[in-house]
Parts: sequence; C-alpha cells; structure tokens
Amino acid sequence: MSTNTPNLPALGNTYGAFLLGTCFGLMLYGLTIYQTYRYSRLYPKDRLWIKCLIAGIALLETVHTILCIAAVYQQLVTHYFEPATLVAGNHRALSALVPVAGFTIILCQCFYVHRVYQLGSHYGYKVLVFIAIACMICEVAFLVATTVEVFRLDLARFPHLSWLVSATFGSAALAEVFLTGMLIVTLLRSRTGFKRTDSTIEVLVIYSVNTGFLVGVFDLLSFVFALILPGNLIYVSVGSVGVKCKHQTVTAEL
Repeated sequence: MSTNTPNLPALGNTYGAFLLGTCFGLMLYGLTIYQTYRYSRLYPKDRLWIKCLIAGIALLETVHTILCIAAVYQQLVTHYFEPATLVAGNHRALSALVPVAGFTIILCQCFYVHRVYQLGSHYGYKVLVFIAIACMICEVAFLVATTVEVFRLDLARFPHLSWLVSATFGSAALAEVFLTGMLIVTLLRSRTGFKRTDSTIEVLVIYSVNTGFLVGVFDLLSFVFALILPGNLIYVSVGSVGVKCKHQTVTAEL
C-alpha cells in the first residue's frame, strides 16, 4: 500500500535561517541598548533632534527585535508540527518587519545626509547629496510597494516579487555608498595639520570605514540573496542583522 507524502517546505533555509538571524540580531540589540544608554550619559546637552533621532532608532530596533521573536515563536512553537503554515496562513509579524526595518534604515540615512550636507560646503558635495537623496526616494518607493505586497500575499507566492526586496536593499546600499564615501572624504579634507586634531579625524575616518563597510556588506548580501534565492528567508535573516548595525553606524559618528 503506497502513501502519498505531501511536499513539505524546508526549515533549514526558511525559519532555520531566520532563527539564526534573530539570535545574532539579539546580540547586536544588546549593544544598541548599551550605546543608547552611554550616549544619554555622555551627551546630556546634545541637540534635541539628535536625542530624538537616537531614541527613535532605538525604539524601531526594539520593535524590530520583538517582531523577529514573535515571528519565530509563531511558526516554530505555536504551529509546531504544522509545516504547511510555513508558506500559507498568517505571517503578520514577519510582514511587519518590512516597514520597520525599512524606516530604520531611512532614519539612519537621514542623519548621514544632514551630517554630510553640513560638513561639505563644496558644490560637488551638494550634488552628490542630492543623488543620495534620489536613491533614498527610490528606496522609499520600493519599500512602500514591498510592504503592500507582503501583507497581501502568502509567503508561498512572495518569491515572485522578491525583486522588490532586492531593489529596496540595492537602493539602500547605493545611498550608503554615496553618503559614507562623502563623509570620509569630508573628514579627510578637514585635517588641520595639528597632530591632536588630525588623530581625532583619523579615528572618525576609521569608524566611518568600518561601520559603513559592514552595513554595506549586509545590504549587498541581502540584495544578492533576494535575487538568486527568492524562495527562502536567507535574505530576510541577513537583512535583519544588517538593520541591527544601523544604530552603531550613527552613534559612531556622534
């Protein structure tokens, strides 16, 4: 007597990958909380909008962390032994990650736009800033479209639209390349010849290179994985870790 076994979705490259991303993200979230606390203690007289920016990013990353935990718990605990729900049914927590992650990235990029615009007075800087802003506008457009689709479609049908996710991360990576590059060039041009001042600028340049490169790598990996592996959650996992690095890039420049 033969039995027909249904084709069940794989766990390793879907929620298994997402679980690993959530674990790494939780480690970085602890660093986010520490840096937020340290900033509030070291710079109590900083401008109000910068305080609101740091608090806003920390709040969005807190919501992002809660959604990651909720998505993993819902599928791996609540729906234990119900593998069909991995591709169909309610994925609201996972879907909500898209706008939260996207607006976290945009908020951090707005800080970079302001910083580069203020530091660079040359006409060329202004042009490059507006190019970066154009990339951010494209990023917002793709983000809105992706958000609408993830709440409308089941996970099984979303791979056909993973190009939207890829386009969102691609636009973010391009904007960050412009912004980080301009920030580094601006800092290098700010050297005065005094050893103490130049040493501080060199430290800031190193921080900018390290944090900008790290964030860029995660955005690029998410862009690539969403294109070549649309049927799993590896790109979501990588993107979740990348979002947790955003707060570090901002606090490194303060």
